[in-house]
Amino acid sequence: MCPLLADVGLTDGSYDLLAAPESAGRGHSGFRILALKPGEAHALSTGDSEVPVLPLTDSRAVTTGRSAFELTGRTSVFASATDCAHLPRASEAPVRSANGGTFALPPARTGWSSLSARYGPKGNVPVVSTRSTRPST
Repeated sequence: MCPLLADVGLTDGSYDLLAAPESAGRGHSGFRILALKPGEAHALSTGDSEVPVLPLTDSRAVTTGRSAFELTGRTSVFASATDCAHLPRASEAPVRSANGGTFALPPARTGWSSLSARYGPKGNVPVVSTRSTRPST
């Protein structure tokens, strides 16, 4: 955990970074960073929010209700797109990582509760190159 973030109250016992909607100055969205050690698990509760699960490094297993997802990560956030899982509000999801890794959990508050958990493979993520085909001057 980063001591500088702890000083300003952006961490807690579970997350390396925790920006709840209220502390982020937004009413509906926040941001969490979860770092798991090898073999470690975290009990994620979505509460009144939908929560995408995005591996920043490594991979993880996510289970909620009758759905289980194995998310393939990457070596760094700049290496490639990543698999993701979408967890609906009012979900309990144990999150596990065999090798350890860092994961983004950006919750968004919602009034809808009929959505189911879903998996998004990285192959379906459009990647757009921002490199110019013209020579630089």
